[in-house]
Amino acid sequence: MDCKRAWRRDRNGRYLGALVSPIEEKAHLAFNTDHMVLSRSQPHVYSELTRYGLHKNIKPTIAMMKPETSTHTFSSSPEPVDPAEAFEIVDRLTQQFLSIDGETSQTLMPYPHDPQREPRLWAKYDHLTMAQRLDMIDTSDRERALFETYMGLCGLGKPEDVGFTEVLRWYALAGHSMAAMYEQTSVYKLGKGGMTSFAKALLSDVHADRLMSTQVVEMSQANGKVHVQTRGGRTITARTVVSTIPL
Repeated sequence: MDCKRAWRRDRNGRYLGALVSPIEEKAHLAFNTDHMVLSRSQPHVYSELTRYGLHKNIKPTIAMMKPETSTHTFSSSPEPVDPAEAFEIVDRLTQQFLSIDGETSQTLMPYPHDPQREPRLWAKYDHLTMAQRLDMIDTSDRERALFETYMGLCGLGKPEDVGFTEVLRWYALAGHSMAAMYEQTSVYKLGKGGMTSFAKALLSDVHADRLMSTQVVEMSQANGKVHVQTRGGRTITARTVVSTIPL
């Protein structure tokens, strides 16, 4: 099977927002923002940008590449922080954070693009939150605050609400490197319309039913299918649902 052509042919699915893939049967959740950062390590996203010629609009965020100043609020007011020092602290603490019971991020999650594939040692620690794992590490309040601020972006929440394995997977997807993770999550963005231009390009290529102003009240999974219930009483069934509900 030519996966690229098969995926291109079937990715539109039957309904806008209900996408069917011949390769992956699970339901996925995708997130969209006009200021989404981009990286060539996102092969599927990058190939689509290239398809529509939008890869030429990727540009660096100058402030993230070489910030003139950096501050952090540790107590009640912002304090200056040396960017290089902050990076060193987060890098060092991340390696401690992800090294547990003699395992490393590489051994815990060797296949981050397919995390359910064995070996999946990460599952043993899936119950831990970021806060709980940090409680096991001897570090200063200042260093912990810097780590929580940056790595908390992995789950877009408070340390007690972000899972240990969420941080692990982001790090693993970046090649188990903090430098790569920083570049892939903070440096490059899509100019000339942002992610809205990407969404419009995809929409223009969709040859499927479009339901606008349709409120979804419930989604459920059963027998390998996803069932979407609308307020109007309609049920839409598909193998995969891509949701862009903001967190």
